[in-house]
Amino acid sequence: MLTPFGIAIRKIRLDRGMRLIEMAQGLNVTSAYLSAVETGKKSPSTDLVTKIAALLDLKANEVTILNEAAERSDARTTLRQLPSEERRLFAGLARSLPQVDEEERERAMKQLEDLLKSLEKNKG
Repeated sequence: MLTPFGIAIRKIRLDRGMRLIEMAQGLNVTSAYLSAVETGKKSPSTDLVTKIAALLDLKANEVTILNEAAERSDARTTLRQLPSEERRLFAGLARSLPQVDEEERERAMKQLEDLLKSLEKNKG
């Protein structure tokens, strides 16, 4: 199951047409390790996030999204902990991302960020 970090990194990787093995080679890690990070079997380190940002020449907003996702993933929030309906929602999203153009993705990310901010505001 993908973690928030796994979803974010896979989206960025797929947006750039990069296979997992290619990214792993660019980061000087094994593809097994990178896969384990994507699927939540391993937590993403700050060093890994920094290497990914450098390798992919990420924009500041992408780095922010990746860092926030890494923080949520490091807290051991995984899709396995979610009810099956919510897991299916995330799985469907991950499957559909390669078919969505950049403008739609940006609009969806903005809506998701707004929703998360609203949820955080209502929590506190």
